[in-house]
Amino acid sequence: MINEHKVLAIIPARGGSKGILKKNIKVLNGKPLIQYTIDIAKEVPDISKIIISTDDNDIIDLSISLGVDVIKRPAELSTDSSLVKDAIQYTVKKLEEEGNVIKDILLLEPTSPLRKVEDIQKVIDKLKHNENDSVATFSKSCISPGRLWKIDNNKLSTFFKGSNPWLPRQQQPDAYELNGLVYGFTRESLIKYKNEDSILVGNIDYVIVDRQVIDIDTMMDFLIVEKIMEKQNEKA
Repeated sequence: MINEHKVLAIIPARGGSKGILKKNIKVLNGKPLIQYTIDIAKEVPDISKIIISTDDNDIIDLSISLGVDVIKRPAELSTDSSLVKDAIQYTVKKLEEEGNVIKDILLLEPTSPLRKVEDIQKVIDKLKHNENDSVATFSKSCISPGRLWKIDNNKLSTFFKGSNPWLPRQQQPDAYELNGLVYGFTRESLIKYKNEDSILVGNIDYVIVDRQVIDIDTMMDFLIVEKIMEKQNEKA
């Protein structure tokens, strides 16, 4: 039987975590961290299938209890040096072997619990334009590239030749950084650019997010997000 999925959401969740033990299932404000991503993905009508890609049995059990499908990835795709693109390629291959037809793919990392439905929908809408191969959410960086420095052979210099770090902030060039909320790309781009490490390939578009978002990497990040959620609950 052929199952066509116009938008597949993949949530990659390794069991190993050096900064925070069992980070992806650590309870945050009453729910396991990964559940925030699962719950928000379920609210997006355009997402036709949600898949958890993991190597961890506890994450598998939790995901199944939350009503989402799981594809267990091999250990070699779950190390600290593994590329997320390899896990995506593996997951998509397994789904297609089962008769699934996939058009567009979203990568939703469980470490970004502050994402909103509108963040995901904006990426999906931009993917619908045939000229886009990939789309991602960005935030304005708090540091201008004009104020960066580097040290080579114990010598200090501006990171970019000719930049002036002494200019007022308003006169410095803007910079933007990936915020980890949403990545989107076409199935075709995975095939066309299969040898590239990046999932942002071909014709890349963007969605700018102008509110505070945090991608949880450290325990400090976790505690900050917890406080933000507590404040949000007080206002609700």
